[in-house]
This record gives sequence, structure tokens and C-alpha cells, in this order.
Amino acid sequence: MICYLRSLIAPCAISTLALSAFTFKAHAQQALDPIVIDGILVEPGEQFGGQPAEATGAGVVAGYVAFTADSGSRTRTPIEQIPQSIAVIPRKVIEDQQASNLTEITRNISGVQGIERREGTQQLDGDFLVRGQFVETYVNGRIALLDQGFDPRGTINIERVEVLKGPTSSLFTAANGAPISGVVNIVEKIPEKKRFATIEAFGGSFEFANVAFDINQPISTNGDLAFRVTGDARTSGDFVDEVESQFFGIYPTLRYDDGRTVLQFRGRYQRTEYDLYPGLPTSGENFPAFDLPRDTFAAALDQPKTELDAYTIDVLGEHKFTSELLARVRSGFQHSFGDQFSTVTAQGPFFFAGTSDELVRLDSQQYAELKLFDAGGEIVWTPKVSKEVKPTLLVGVEHQSTLTSFESAFAFGAVGDINAVQTSPFQLPPTGTPDTFDSFTTTAILQSQTTFLDRVHVLAGLSVSDARYEIDSFVDVDLEDTIFSPRVGVAVDVTPNFTPFVGWGRGFRSPPTVAASSSFFTVGQVAIERNEQIEAGVRFKNKQIGLSGSVAVFHLEREDAAVFATVSAQTGLLDVADQRSRGFEFDGVWQPTPNWSFIANYAYTDAKIDQDGSAFDGNLLQRVPEHSGRLAFRYLFTEGPLEGLGLGAGVTALSERAGDLGNTFFTDGYAVVDAQASYKVGNVEAQLGIENLFDKEEYVPNFLFQGNVGPLTPVNVKAGLKVTF
Repeated sequence: MICYLRSLIAPCAISTLALSAFTFKAHAQQALDPIVIDGILVEPGEQFGGQPAEATGAGVVAGYVAFTADSGSRTRTPIEQIPQSIAVIPRKVIEDQQASNLTEITRNISGVQGIERREGTQQLDGDFLVRGQFVETYVNGRIALLDQGFDPRGTINIERVEVLKGPTSSLFTAANGAPISGVVNIVEKIPEKKRFATIEAFGGSFEFANVAFDINQPISTNGDLAFRVTGDARTSGDFVDEVESQFFGIYPTLRYDDGRTVLQFRGRYQRTEYDLYPGLPTSGENFPAFDLPRDTFAAALDQPKTELDAYTIDVLGEHKFTSELLARVRSGFQHSFGDQFSTVTAQGPFFFAGTSDELVRLDSQQYAELKLFDAGGEIVWTPKVSKEVKPTLLVGVEHQSTLTSFESAFAFGAVGDINAVQTSPFQLPPTGTPDTFDSFTTTAILQSQTTFLDRVHVLAGLSVSDARYEIDSFVDVDLEDTIFSPRVGVAVDVTPNFTPFVGWGRGFRSPPTVAASSSFFTVGQVAIERNEQIEAGVRFKNKQIGLSGSVAVFHLEREDAAVFATVSAQTGLLDVADQRSRGFEFDGVWQPTPNWSFIANYAYTDAKIDQDGSAFDGNLLQRVPEHSGRLAFRYLFTEGPLEGLGLGAGVTALSERAGDLGNTFFTDGYAVVDAQASYKVGNVEAQLGIENLFDKEEYVPNFLFQGNVGPLTPVNVKAGLKVTF
């Protein structure tokens, strides 16, 4: 039921449990040490403004600034040489801002919209918006659908987050296609050569409790063989009393790395239980409908908890034959399954039931079991041609097979006032008709990165995908196509501190699945989506004053993008419609001294339906603010009686947003403030964090059920201790 009631654009294939087998694939790719492309780098130990540069498993960083990224080219490349917008949030930002979920991390990047805190209890793939469009979340360069056990709220296993903007079919491929507006790529920690352990415990508002650990143990005397395991257990309530969640995850990694050969085994187990929050029903510009209190749980109070389990194992091998030639192979398998219970409540008449004076509650259950296998590899060659020409060539192939079996069913639970909605027993729907969605994609990838005269960086890539989709549901779909996805761009170092770039690329995405009753649901065209983006920008940095950033303009078009909308009181529509986004973005980091650090971003985004003849032509895409931005700072006392004390704060602001595809209502813009304090003595650090410091009361569009809203979480506090051994 969620697939055809959730918000615009996100294909039902991804939003339901049906496609959760895409979760947790080959989680090791980006964690390896790939061939590093020559460029203008800051070496470990050097100063960048007030911060020293240091090497990490994901590349060299200096405080809040990362100098390389893996997401932009499948090789560790200086960001200045990537002709596409890419932003990196290193581990230090996550720790200083005490970010406890992926939304709190990515708000430091322009044009990225996450979701409200309570909705993170059921975070699904496609929840994040980049440049006004839904995007996938990847882990170590491999897709991780968030509705299948992968939990983005914990940060204990995250080394950094890289956000690449625009089509990326030549870089990231999966059985459902590839990211069309960008990708949020989580780079996980890898074993290190030194021994250490960290344990942290936090508690906070709404009965929040969290215990996490990070243990690294070298096995060989030289540290070439090492084992690392992180774990996270937490429970939380909410401002809405009936919303609770529990989570447990453990992530072991065994790695051998002697400088030439890498062999890595990574495992994952995650279990999540939560109450799915449906939001509050609306009535045009009046929301919530019937003046419901902000903390109302507009669902059956006995709604069962959703339970998700996911197991994954990934294997990766890499060998450097020479300083110029590297080969990498990987394989992964995932088995995930879950039972999801949900309620959607709306003002009547809703799917034939109720009147405008009543609320209608629809109960649903989905069960899915998914199995995924993927394998791939690549060869990277950096021949020494001349001092004036420095090429890097990459040839790769990937295959992914996903077998999905799922059942979806729904039943009317209640019609009446909010008391009837809450107290009427949850109706377990009758067993639905089993559906399947099997997908098979084999992709060949060719990429060239060439630097001319140490200043001109040209990147060209092409992926050729043989994609096959077999959907056995209310609507049977059997599609197969060979899809070419090119990408080209150039970046020029006008000076060592100033690099303009321009880039263009195309991509594709799978069609949506449909699992619904024909009595309630109309299916229009089903097609493989195509997309295209062109952008231009400038990157700048100044090593002496610690300044780094970028500005960019972009134009993104999507052809045959899946949309769902309630087009009348009695029926819904799944169809395709062209969309386009255009805008301007700015990101900047300034670290002038060892004490001060600043982050700033701003985005102007104009995202609309662009489909002649569509009832929604010209309408704004939902949840997308025209203006958004963030400003944050931190001050660290490095001497005197307050040495070790850190103080920080940030303000995140956005303009009004459309609540549905029909643009029948808009939620107001707002600005919220967060603040942090930490005090470190020796190996013990105390932390205090506050979100929504001034208790701002606003509503946000519900990401899961189009047309509903949810309240901002009131002021909430988190405090705890972190001990390192």
C-alpha cells in the first residue's frame, strides 16, 4: 500500500519491500585504497588554514575539508579534477555537530533535503532530495535501499558522506538503473593498523537511549591484517507518544592490506522495529484537518510494529600489479525480509469511503523476502605517457540479479472522527496475491580521466547496460533494453586556487512496480526512465586562510519519471511525466585558525512537472523548497583553563514547500537552530546537543504519504559520554 500512497516520483518498486533486495551490496568498494590521481593536494601533516591535514581510510582531510573523493570517478581523485558537483562531509563534521542520523549530516550540503526526525524510524530509499529530485542512498558505492534494514540514523560506522549531484549511470549501476539526480554515498570505516577502542553512551529527550562501540584490532605484528567491528543499539520514543523504534546493528570487517594486495570481508546484520508514522491528514490549506493536535497519532493505536531484518556478506580483492596497473574484483550477497504494517488516514471521501466531515483509515500489510547477488570488477591503468599528458583508464563490468517475492493487501479500518481512527482495531488485511519483481542488469563501463599540462582535466565515461525487468503484479511488465549512458566534462585549473568546470551526463532508471487493486488504482504508462543534466561551476580554495568551496548552476531533465497522485476522492493514478529542475548552489568551508570552523551553503531550486497535457503540468514538485541553506560554526578552546571545550551552533532555513503534486497546499518556510557543546579531558569526552533550540512549531510535508503533514520535533536534548582506549 505504501508504494501507491507515498509521495511523488519515488517508484513503487523502491518504496515497497518489494525491492529491498537491492540493500547492502558489495559494501567494500569505496573503502579500498584505489590508484590516486595526481593533482593539487595537501599532504598529511601540512596545514590548511588552521587545520592539519591527515590521512584517513577514505582519503586526506583537514578538519572539515576533504581533498579527494571516490564517488566522482571510481578512483581516488582530487575533487578539483571532477567536472561534476560533489560535496564531502568528513568524520570530524559528524562528530563536532554530534549528528545522529543521515539527515543531520547532509543538511551541511546545498540542495539536499532529508526528512523529519520521527520519519527516520521508517526511512525509505528515495527519501532524500538532491536538486529537487529523489535520489538513492549508497554504501561504499553500492546501493542500499533504506527500507530493508539498512538504518541511516546511526553514525558509528560512517567515515564520511559523499554527495554526487546529477546522473551517475557511468559510475553507479544497479538492477533498478542508476541514480538520476545524484547519490548520497556513505563511506564506511575500514580496519586500521593501530589498536584502539571507543565506547559511547547517550540518552536524551523522548526516552532516547543509545550505546555504540568501535573496536579495531591488528592481527599481524605489522598491522597488515586487521579486524574492526562496530555496533549500535538504540531505542527511542517521540513527541508523538505512540511512535517508538528499536534498532540493533553490528558490522564486522576483516582486511588484509600489504600495500599491493587487499583482501577484505565485510559482514552486516541489522534489525529494526518501529511504529510507522502516517502523518496528519490535511484539508486543502487547512492542516491538520479538523484542528487535530500536533502530537496526534492518526492511526490505530494497536497498529503492529514493522519488523525488518537484513543479512549481508561482501568480499573484495584488489591487487596492484605495478604502480600503473590495478585490478579489483568484488561480490556480495544479501538476504532481507520483513513485515510492514501501516495506516494512512485522510479526510473523506477517500477511495469511495466517508464524507468531508469524516476521517477514513486504510490499513495495510506488506511482507517481502528478497535475495540479491552482485559481482563485478575493474582494471585501472595509469600509463606514463609524458609530463604533459597523464591519462587514467578504467574498464569495468558489473552484474546484479534481484529476486523479489512479496505480498501486499489492505482493508478499511475505520470511518469517523479521530477517536474512531485510533480505537478501532487494526484490520489485518486478507492475504494478498503474491507478486514478484525480478531484475537483471549487466553493465560494461569505460572511463578516461586525462590531465593535460597539469591544468586541464578531461573526464569521459560510457556505460552500456543490458537491463531486464520482469514484474508479475496487478500490471504485468516485461521490459528489456540496451541503454547507453554517456558522461563528459572538463575542469581547468586557471590558478591553483580557482577551477571552473562544466559537465554533461545521461542516465536511466527502472519502471515502477504496481501492486494494487484495480478498483482503487489506475495505471497509465509504465516505462524505463531516462534523464539528462548539464551543469557548470567553479571550485575555489585558499590554503593559507583555510577557505574551500564551490558554486554551480544546473539544468536537469527527467523523461518518463514515475509519479503518483490522488486525482480525485475515489481514485489514484500511477503514470509517468517529464520533470525538470534548474538552479544555483553554493557550498563553503572556512577554517581560519585552529579554533574557528565555519560551514555555509545555499541553494535555489526550481523543480516542476514539465509535461504537456498532464493535469500537473507546471506544478512544483512536493517537498522541494525554492530557497534553502545552512550556516554553522564551532569554536574550540585550545589553551588556558577551558582547553578541550568546544562550542558550536547552526541554523538551517528553507522556504515554503508544496505538500502534494496537485499543489493544493504549501507548508510555511522556517529556520531552526541547533547547538552543541563538548568537553574533552584525556580519553574521555562529554557531549551535549540540542536540536530545534528555540522550539520552532511548524509543519513539514510527510515524505511517505502524499498530502499529509507532520510537525517539527520540538526542542530535544541529547547528552552522553565517549571513552577511547
